[in-house]
Amino acid sequence: MTKVHIPKFLAGPIVRRCNVNEIAIWLVSSSPVDLSLLIEDYSEEVTATVHQLQVGERCFIYLLHSRFHQALRQEELGYKIVADGSSIDFDIKQQRDEQGYTRVKIPNQLSKIAQGSCRKPHSEVEDALPLLNHLEWSERPELLILSGDQIYADDVSGAMLDSIHQLIAQLGLYNESLPGVNIQDSQSLYQTASELYGRDSLLPQTEQSQSLLDFFASGKKPIFTSHSSQNHLITRAEFIAMYLLVWSDVPWNLVSLEPTHNSLSEKYKPRYIEERKQLERFRQSLPEVRALLSNTSTLMIFDDHDISDDWNLNRQWEENAYGHDFSRRIISNGLYGYFICQGWGNDPASFEDSLLKNVVEFLETTGDRGHFDALETTLLQWPSWHYTLDTTPPIFVMDTRTQRWRSEKNAQNPSGLLDWEALSTLQDYSLNHRRVIWVSAAPVFGVKLIETIQRVFTWFGKSLMVDAENWMAHRGAASTLLNIFGHRNTPDEFIILSGDVHYSFVFDATLKKRRGDYKITQFTASGFKNQFPTRLLRILDVIDRALFGSRSPLNWLTKRRRLRIKARRPSVEGSKRLVNQPGVGLIDFNQEQVRYQLLVKGDQVIEFPPRD
Repeated sequence: MTKVHIPKFLAGPIVRRCNVNEIAIWLVSSSPVDLSLLIEDYSEEVTATVHQLQVGERCFIYLLHSRFHQALRQEELGYKIVADGSSIDFDIKQQRDEQGYTRVKIPNQLSKIAQGSCRKPHSEVEDALPLLNHLEWSERPELLILSGDQIYADDVSGAMLDSIHQLIAQLGLYNESLPGVNIQDSQSLYQTASELYGRDSLLPQTEQSQSLLDFFASGKKPIFTSHSSQNHLITRAEFIAMYLLVWSDVPWNLVSLEPTHNSLSEKYKPRYIEERKQLERFRQSLPEVRALLSNTSTLMIFDDHDISDDWNLNRQWEENAYGHDFSRRIISNGLYGYFICQGWGNDPASFEDSLLKNVVEFLETTGDRGHFDALETTLLQWPSWHYTLDTTPPIFVMDTRTQRWRSEKNAQNPSGLLDWEALSTLQDYSLNHRRVIWVSAAPVFGVKLIETIQRVFTWFGKSLMVDAENWMAHRGAASTLLNIFGHRNTPDEFIILSGDVHYSFVFDATLKKRRGDYKITQFTASGFKNQFPTRLLRILDVIDRALFGSRSPLNWLTKRRRLRIKARRPSVEGSKRLVNQPGVGLIDFNQEQVRYQLLVKGDQVIEFPPRD
């Protein structure tokens, strides 16, 4: 491969956790740099803890974490990043003040937040995330919450995988050995003849590995179940490269979208060409995304596609996936990439004395396999991916993938999205607040017809055929959640932010037996760059409204019979409840009643007004 000039900074800055007491900023360089942080008009010296993770010969990932000795009183701050004694010009169109400091609103007393999920680079629809960067500064949110599927590790286009491998070579991302498969290491994997659109053929043909074959099998869906898993990410380097390519435009200048892989057959060339067109569009919008993330505190949580489709859906999936060395390694590699590129910045202090030390020790051994075995165990057993923000109102971001309530009765039944201990933690945090925001990757209240279809498939032992995961699919989790809503000391107002489903809607709910000024509002905003099949969704919506409308007696046959649920009507022609177009959710607290909006193509704002 022809070596090209590699810029000093590859990705970032991305403002992560930010409040009146601290700020964390993530960025990536191609060589080691001496970094420090300047905060405008701060009377005391700012001490930034600078963590460096070298993940390749020419790839250094940094997190700058500053704690303020005195809590900030202003509503926004300005920052500059200094490298080797000089202030960095990242050459992006950031919002800056007259002194050249990059502006950031401080999430404290929230006036507006943005949220969304599901950003698939080769989806045919346009990326909605850059739309936030079109807003005037006065209209910008203080906080952006990405609620899952920031990458699609299980659904990677051939053109993207080819670009990933070029980037790995350009940056010298570290090689690794691969357990449980007849391939020595990651370099051997990248050179395998069937590597593009054929990773399912790489697996050993033995009785012991049958569940692993199913892991990649198209159509069978027992485990690693994406129908597009022919290019499933496998190695740590692939996960890191994928994140760089979805967060920044700079790495795209180091790769070519012309096919470079010698295994691209005539059969797949038309598909590759179409994927390349979509990636070109995606790439063109990245400068605005990069600018947005440099100006906005952005927090994240994983959903299944960040690791693999149907991740931990039920006990059978877990027994198969974690019971084989290779599939377990893919999952832990995904968590490794998630920690470094997403989870770390959500709450840096919670990782400093534990998981971060394990990652640093592993990298200092230059990728020794024995050390990763130990790190793998830590990643798979890590109990604290969830986190909170002490804003007004307070926010609890749930980990609905690794703290699941497994079915003891039947391994094929869907697991509850949170187990009893995790639900207890959620309740304890929510007590004695007037209003609280929950972030759940999957909607608490979904389209009931779709949930019913999922339940029918589960009854036949085929839950993995339809991704049968929703909050009401597990009796214990559903009952406990409803009890939290009914607790006398829980908030008068719950705001639930969710994604996952690739269409957007707002539901209002109340408990029939709870009196007083009490309400639950769920805003599902999905996705940034993905979309449900339009005709199918329209049919399902019509049938669902007929069968499970707010006054339907069929609701008495569901776990939601203790609730009154009403859908809000969006201010868009032709839509009764569901908006099926890419968008960014906006939650506005500036008026007496919270406003729920969806920012869509053309900078149009769709309102979800309350029903009378």
